[in-house]
Amino acid sequence: MKRTKTIVIGGILAASVAAITLLVGSQIVVDQTADGQFVAGRNVNMVSGLTLPWGDPWLQRQNEPSVSVSTRNPLHLVAGANDYRTIDVPDPIPNVPGLPIQAAAARDAWIGLFKSLDGGQSWITTLLPGYPQDVSPDGAASPIHGFDTACDPSVRAGANGLFFLSGIAFDRSGGAGAVFVSRFIDNNNLEKVRRDEYLRPIKDPIGYVDTRIVATGNPGLFLDMPSLAVDVPRTATLTEMVDGQLVPAANVYLAYTVFPGLIDKNARSMVYLARSTNCGRTWGAPIKVSESQQLIQRAVVAVAPNDPTGNTVYLAFRRFRFETLPDAIVVVKSVDGGKKFSKPAVVAALPYPFDQAMDENRFRTNTYPTMAVDENGVVSVAWAERRTRDGLPSAAGQARIVVASSPDGFTWTDPAPVDLADESGLLDGHQAMPSLTYAGGKLMLAWYDQRGTLAKTADASGCVTEFIEDEPGAYRQTLDVRAAEGRPGWPPVFFPSRQVSRYLFHLVLGSNGEPLLDEDGYYALVQAEDNPVNFPLFQLGTRPFIGDYIDLAPSPQFLPPPLTGGSLWKPNLDGFLHPTSFHAVWADNRDVRPPLPDWWGDWVTYAPPDSDQPAPDLASNHACLDDGSTAGKRNQNVYTASLSEGVQVGSPGNTKQLDIPGGTAGGRRTFSVFVRNMTESGPRTFTFAFGAVAGAAPASFKQNGGQATRSVTVGPFSSASVTVYVDKEEFAPLAPVKVDVLEGGALVGYALLNPDPTNLKVVDPDVLDAYLGPEDHTPRVSDPKVWTYDLGSDKDPHPGAENPRVQNPRVQNSGLVNPRVQNPAQENPRVQNKSTTNENIVNSETGNPRVQNPRVQNTALTDMTWTVTNEGNTTSSYGFDVVADDWETLAPYFENGTLYGQVLVYKVHTTPIDSGCALKDEHHDELVVNVSNPRVQNPRVQNPAPTATALLAADGESDDEPDLTERDAAFWLAPDEQAHVIFRVYDPDILDGVSFEPLRVAAEVAAQAVNTGETAPVIVTQPHVPWVTPLPTIVSSVRALSFDASGARTFDLALTGLGAGESYAYGVSVDAPWLSVPAAGAALDGTPLTHTVSVDLGAVAPGSYAGAISVTVPEAENNPLRIPVYLTAYVAGPELRVQGTDGGVGLDIPDGGTLDFGDLAVGSVLEAVVSIDNPGGAILFLGGRPIVSLESSGPVEMTLVGQPLATVEPGGSTAFTVRFAPTAPGLQSASFSIVNSDLDENPYDVTLQGRGVEGPLEMNTPRSLHAAALLPDGRAAVFGGSSSADGVPVTAQSAEIFDPAALTFTDSPYLMTAARAGASVVTLDDGRVLLVGGNADAATSAEVFDPGTSQFEATGALTVGRSRAAAVKLADGRVLVCGGWDALESRSLASAEVFDPATLNWTLVGYLKYARSAHTATLLPDGQVLVCGGIYQPGVYLGSAEIFDPASGEFSLLETGLFNGPRAQHTATLLPLGAVIVCGGRNEDGYLTSTEVYFPDEARFYSGNPMPSARVGHTATLLPDGRVLLCGGYYFISLMTGDIEIYYDVVTRFDPATFAFTALTPMSTGRRDHAAVLLPDGKLLICGGTNAGGILKSAEVYDPGP
Repeated sequence: MKRTKTIVIGGILAASVAAITLLVGSQIVVDQTADGQFVAGRNVNMVSGLTLPWGDPWLQRQNEPSVSVSTRNPLHLVAGANDYRTIDVPDPIPNVPGLPIQAAAARDAWIGLFKSLDGGQSWITTLLPGYPQDVSPDGAASPIHGFDTACDPSVRAGANGLFFLSGIAFDRSGGAGAVFVSRFIDNNNLEKVRRDEYLRPIKDPIGYVDTRIVATGNPGLFLDMPSLAVDVPRTATLTEMVDGQLVPAANVYLAYTVFPGLIDKNARSMVYLARSTNCGRTWGAPIKVSESQQLIQRAVVAVAPNDPTGNTVYLAFRRFRFETLPDAIVVVKSVDGGKKFSKPAVVAALPYPFDQAMDENRFRTNTYPTMAVDENGVVSVAWAERRTRDGLPSAAGQARIVVASSPDGFTWTDPAPVDLADESGLLDGHQAMPSLTYAGGKLMLAWYDQRGTLAKTADASGCVTEFIEDEPGAYRQTLDVRAAEGRPGWPPVFFPSRQVSRYLFHLVLGSNGEPLLDEDGYYALVQAEDNPVNFPLFQLGTRPFIGDYIDLAPSPQFLPPPLTGGSLWKPNLDGFLHPTSFHAVWADNRDVRPPLPDWWGDWVTYAPPDSDQPAPDLASNHACLDDGSTAGKRNQNVYTASLSEGVQVGSPGNTKQLDIPGGTAGGRRTFSVFVRNMTESGPRTFTFAFGAVAGAAPASFKQNGGQATRSVTVGPFSSASVTVYVDKEEFAPLAPVKVDVLEGGALVGYALLNPDPTNLKVVDPDVLDAYLGPEDHTPRVSDPKVWTYDLGSDKDPHPGAENPRVQNPRVQNSGLVNPRVQNPAQENPRVQNKSTTNENIVNSETGNPRVQNPRVQNTALTDMTWTVTNEGNTTSSYGFDVVADDWETLAPYFENGTLYGQVLVYKVHTTPIDSGCALKDEHHDELVVNVSNPRVQNPRVQNPAPTATALLAADGESDDEPDLTERDAAFWLAPDEQAHVIFRVYDPDILDGVSFEPLRVAAEVAAQAVNTGETAPVIVTQPHVPWVTPLPTIVSSVRALSFDASGARTFDLALTGLGAGESYAYGVSVDAPWLSVPAAGAALDGTPLTHTVSVDLGAVAPGSYAGAISVTVPEAENNPLRIPVYLTAYVAGPELRVQGTDGGVGLDIPDGGTLDFGDLAVGSVLEAVVSIDNPGGAILFLGGRPIVSLESSGPVEMTLVGQPLATVEPGGSTAFTVRFAPTAPGLQSASFSIVNSDLDENPYDVTLQGRGVEGPLEMNTPRSLHAAALLPDGRAAVFGGSSSADGVPVTAQSAEIFDPAALTFTDSPYLMTAARAGASVVTLDDGRVLLVGGNADAATSAEVFDPGTSQFEATGALTVGRSRAAAVKLADGRVLVCGGWDALESRSLASAEVFDPATLNWTLVGYLKYARSAHTATLLPDGQVLVCGGIYQPGVYLGSAEIFDPASGEFSLLETGLFNGPRAQHTATLLPLGAVIVCGGRNEDGYLTSTEVYFPDEARFYSGNPMPSARVGHTATLLPDGRVLLCGGYYFISLMTGDIEIYYDVVTRFDPATFAFTALTPMSTGRRDHAAVLLPDGKLLICGGTNAGGILKSAEVYDPGP
């Protein structure tokens, strides 16, 4: 640490008299700017709010955070964390519809959701929708609603403002679990957070979209630790509609671990990856990436940013030791976008990983990898392992973060430690849980670091070498968060690390109460706040835990099209052109209150603070003890800090539609852009300039145009805000503007305004469903609060009050503004002095330190604090000045050092804490501006044209527009946001006859921008200026009025600042012929007087108009008051005209109406022509890409044919066609919206609906026991089967092709080489179809069908004729046929043979151990084949199972057979995770409902849940989502009246996540011995078979639904 000679005692300055720097602070100043590395920002507690779910009212735990930064606005962040805030919801919870009463003991974590709109300086806290107590519409609709727990969040950002949050949801008591992904989008269209009457946030610009379950588990299958990676869109032609915004589609990757629950979880697991190609709307079936005999866990995924195709994807994960197999970090690679992966490449073996199990003295942690890929494609992986002080691997070593790298994922460098010693030379202590990321030419690596812990240990060296743990009687271990920046390369080069976590310090005092000095002459300081990770906060107060990871997020990660020179987003690979910063997040115990008086006392007994919730059912009064022994004991929080180059540039409202022209009063749209100096260096001079960007809009730094640059001077830890004015763009309302910020000619940052043309229009912050109109920048400033402190007294300088909470502007982790300025119900923060008994805390955050500096006598300090509020409707920049009526007398005192002045601007942020048993808000405020020796100015309000120059610097501008950015303090505020401005005056000698009198000065605040329609900026002073007799003020109930039709509005007028009985005459006038406002009386007083405003549309032509109402009171301070009035006279809008729906009759459909196709036979097609007419008087513009697109919540058979034109002339029309082609019975619905320039009907919404009714779908030939297969082009082929001709049974030799688009069967032009029924069918790798054996005449033959030519070709003959055999394609493309029935010998077969598609010949292989027919053969993931069940001889059923090994060509008998005994004529289906489900069939006891599941890793069967009904002759089809559909079949019963066959129309779905069967909508016809083919759209073709009516021609397309 670099330390300074300046220190602060108790919020009061102590320094040498010769050179005083006026600084008040809360921690040591650290110089982080050396060697160009990053600067760590203030530590921010991300938890805020006092009410559920918008807060943490019971001070519960949060950990395992993950964060990402919006690609639309880098000041917008989204984070997730494990969150236990619902644990203490009152028990039971009454009056919550649809929720069972929950026991408190069963409550668990959910995922906390955190959103920041100011770059991480403050946070909105809530919960991910779907938590158990959630009754909101989003929560009730969430597919994870109903789970007890949701945790393990991973948050990543995509292009166009998208955010993705993955997690797992499950019940700890067992049952189903799921991996899910929730989507959010930064709409970036609302500049403030809308709040309800309880100040709870109810609307912000970052909107929740939906949640999708990607994979499901069950009691035997636990899913864990998902991680996300998001790619940029690689094409502009594929688009997705997300929350009303058409954005380019992009790939999203999700990796997770699967633990098979039927075996020891510590023995093995599997890694899976799922991919979405449409921004997370749907997900493909997960693929198994890796499986071994070892436990493998914590897979992380990364997309190589240098690959222009986006197809290079890496996964890294930990492989744990198993028997002789070592621990290792491994990586797999995909070059086809995650479809297939290489075999695992070992990055490094782990001879000494850092794994520690959880017990009462230590938290759990394991060596897990983190990974990043740089601009050259070099892959870097980091993890923790034990090393000696010299960096050599050692079992007795301490954990160190090491990094290995590879240019291709296969060749790896040896792992090397990143940071053996910190900047203080500390060597001892562990490092754990690294997080690594890349963007902008930088690698950033962060981790937990034990070095320099405050904990006492038994080790003489001062270090615990085995674990990060505590023993009773010792102080708690503390973990810092440190980070190191790296330069990409092979290998990468990392700079020395820097500390990210920042804590409070206190002075060490001697026996006389004076501060002691250290050996270097500095004040001796001891850390007073820390992060003791081993507090037992979990498992009911018995175990510590801080989570399994921390996280980093870069910004910008992706570059929008205006910066890439094209139409696509691209990864940020250049930090010189695009300066890049990062955000770190971690779990922190600094706010936990240990039990008193013994830290090692009772952690189990816990009662949170009392909480009064707005929802009565959630109000809670716990058994809290006011002695501090209970409340606050679980208050683990998540913290964040920025990691930057020491400069931050941003625009809080960076997107606005450019619809206000220049050249008029208050013209152009305005944008606030700020630059923040995050270092102790200064003052620094920054220049704002416009950078080159494609399609840029005209912009200026002056409202009347013509200024291309602007320079500002910024002090240490301060900022300045300027206003950018952008002219109207008629055809590009979101045209971009790039504002560069340079220092010494070098680019240090930029703000891109209107970065994304797909962004929604910005809305009015206060008016629902209204776009932002004319801009209002009006500020308001309060009267000051004043405190004066006598620093030379040995008494409390302000009895009954604590010292002001004003922070050192040189400190990143800034604290509190004076609490008296704030809500008196808000509590002052409390910090435990954990390693000393000295309660005299230097930091103002730690209470009321009563420390006086004996070296500072006869001095005084005065604080004046004003509150400034943005009362306008858009984010605005303001200038603040201290003004004085006698400024000529006062100013020289500040010039010559008689008085020292300082202006500090803070924004107030709060987090919840306990105060005894009460829940309070604690301030953690953000320092925005720090100005030393500000200028005392001539009041501009009283003297609008000052001529004096004392401390007033000349603007140097040649025009007459006031330069409001030259004010001392320039800062931005969002609508309704407040800042607290402190003018601090230090009088070093109160005996010199000069003293500062607060009543001699006042505050003046000016908006930099002029309100739309006005001619001068608003400049306001505090309400009561000491030297000015107050004048009356005209106040109006409205700021502006807007009309779009004839009619009347009302508003109120009154005067404020009146004496008793005062009133003044007034007048009302208008400046537009279409506007009228009659006066409502002769005089105004303090009582509101209502006035009526009316407009006359008959007086104007179509168009937009602006006028104003002027209210005159000559005696008023703000005379005249001007109220803008806006009128839009619309031309006639478009109409939609539909023709062809009913005999060609055209039908008008209103906006919001419905186009109904009515009932239509399945297989038929009906088209409707939609005509868009424009009977208006101006060109109608149609927007959207494409102009019209269909939206539906589920599968729909409605499609668009063609697109309308983008423009429609007056009186003209354009058209497109909607086609309805139902493939299944039932109601179908969809909708479309037409974005257009008709202002009162934009967008134009239409709902489509139609009903498919059953129509005949038949094959050309009746068939049973036939074969069917899906062809490569999506059609299906049906082959042979038992049939009938004129009532005579025959075997079919024909084939026919089913076209799913036309819903028709067409006979194949060629016959098969043999008529066959009961044949085995296999689709070969090249798309051809192999048909094997069948009835006696075809038993020894086989043939291949070529879908390209529709011809059949005979293969070589089988060695023995067989029907009812089992055939399966092997992993190498050959086909195994085994067993079957020999009709000539009337026996089952044990022989097996293999077909070679290249030679069309058969070769005998080894024999089955048991002859069998009517059995099944299933290819397993390892390439072997499972053969089970069957008939040994008539009446003898088999319960045995065998494994065929293709390498040896031999069968081996499993030691354990079918769990439920013999069966034949069953089905066996391979499930996605490698198990096999066996269903139904029959044996000697009858027809079976039983099922069983085979697990290859254990080589044994387990009994499954029974089917709802017994069945034989059914089909089992694996669906794309991993579930299995069982269709049809029959059941045979014998009655005294005869035997009866019952044919099922039942369809049952098996879900491997729950092992449950669900009955679905029945088929139209019961059938057995039919064929079922899964079509590309997820539906099933079910055709033929037999029922009581005989052999069937009928077919149907069955939709299994969601």
